[in-house]
Amino acid sequence: MKSLYPIEVAVDGKTYIHGPALPPEERNLKVKCQKCAGCTLGKCAFGWECLVVDGVYWVEKLPGSHEDGEEAAGMAVCAHCGKRHNVSKTRKVQVSETASELWCSACIVKDADICTSCGEIHVKSLLASVGDSGPWCPACRELRAMRCVHCGQWVPRDGGGDVHVPAAAGEAPAVQHWCVTCLRGTVVCGHCSKRVPTGNSTSVDGAAWCTACADAHASTCSGCGRMSASLAYLPSRDDYVCPDCAERFARATIYHYHGFGHDLRFWGKVTGTSPTLFLGFELEAGDATNEQCRRAAEAVHNLDPCESHFHLEHDSSIPNYGFELVSAPHTLAEHASYGWKAITGAMSGNGLRSHDTGGLCGLHVHVSRDFFSAEDLVRLDLFVLKNRTFWEKVARRTQVHYAAFLQKSSSDYGRSAGSRYAAINFCPEKTVEFRLFRGSLNYRTLMATLELVDGVCRWVKTVDSETVCRNEGAIDAFVAWLGGRGTEYAHATEYIALRRAFTDANAGAGDLSDPVAAK
Repeated sequence: MKSLYPIEVAVDGKTYIHGPALPPEERNLKVKCQKCAGCTLGKCAFGWECLVVDGVYWVEKLPGSHEDGEEAAGMAVCAHCGKRHNVSKTRKVQVSETASELWCSACIVKDADICTSCGEIHVKSLLASVGDSGPWCPACRELRAMRCVHCGQWVPRDGGGDVHVPAAAGEAPAVQHWCVTCLRGTVVCGHCSKRVPTGNSTSVDGAAWCTACADAHASTCSGCGRMSASLAYLPSRDDYVCPDCAERFARATIYHYHGFGHDLRFWGKVTGTSPTLFLGFELEAGDATNEQCRRAAEAVHNLDPCESHFHLEHDSSIPNYGFELVSAPHTLAEHASYGWKAITGAMSGNGLRSHDTGGLCGLHVHVSRDFFSAEDLVRLDLFVLKNRTFWEKVARRTQVHYAAFLQKSSSDYGRSAGSRYAAINFCPEKTVEFRLFRGSLNYRTLMATLELVDGVCRWVKTVDSETVCRNEGAIDAFVAWLGGRGTEYAHATEYIALRRAFTDANAGAGDLSDPVAAK
């Protein structure tokens, strides 16, 4: 190859080649390696001795340094940015599945990355993330990876698992390979051991089964409504029930506090996409002998031996011997159609009392939290706290420490404010609890309470926040709304009149006897 710098000079036994002329103001300065050929090629970094002769820089010529061009001088041009760089600062980059180029370090950092599978550098457009293993090149993906059918992401072939996905009617289920992340949304069928999406499974005897196995090998228990593969015929009921219901049918059980241990069945028709308002209550009764409590529990249990509508619990706050009747969640219509009259009658008929226990027995009503927006909860809290006299009248008792009308700041309305012992308790995760009502074994009083709670929950969704905040005529509006719903809230409107809660709202609420207890 022809020399890039043909003019040479020998000084003191060393050969030098010249660089470009210095600027006029620098010609008489012996400045080392500023504008010579060596500086242009980056050789100054190696400490070469330079020479200035007649205002021109000269650099020492070493064997093979300049005769063989840039590569021989340790230089290379980056194919990506076009700039010259020292060879030590460049790397080979795969820019397509068949071609590679020499890139500088800066371009590699910006537009390329390392395949974490093979360790080679590739342009970023060729790489794809494979699960949690980092970016992989096309060749590595082809050999050791695959796409998850569910999410479409690349995953290692040895990760994830096969999922049996139901197909359209008449077609066989498809077996798809899903990644580890997507497998979290699946379950293993307890009957056939195949993995299926969670949405295509159902609970059978407490275990997850695929829909196909549940349809073929399980049935619904008439007692609790749950699926079971072990239904047994009970002649006394002329029906089939699961083992749990068969056991409960044979004995009356009062569970320890919150010790039921089974999922509550929801009773009522769910329509549309909006959340349904379910109500469940806890009715405390006691002040009896041990024998009276045992007989009452047995009589109540025999009315629903499978405990599908309610169960019984112990509660240390109940005076003497007694229990707490805990209902399953029902819509108001389901409460109205169920036989609560027979149940409360069996309790009072065997010596239990609730209203007449010195205020020690309560009636707590839980409602579905997802029925409300955040604004609904604020209006509900405000309406009750601003109208304490009205609510104490219909609740049949004045304020007690475990159902207090709390003083709240404006930011705490609709929230727990740190205590569950409130007239309305917002602490539960899935429900809102009305704790202000006194217990009663009178069926009409029980239904009036449930109707009042259902009514106020629906009414606060029909009024604006300003009306509730001003509280001018709010009670009038609420009572008128109840009365305008026909017979839906008949017990509530009758009870409001009997308690003089509307006409006597400013007179104060005494802890009076139940006005309909004798009816």
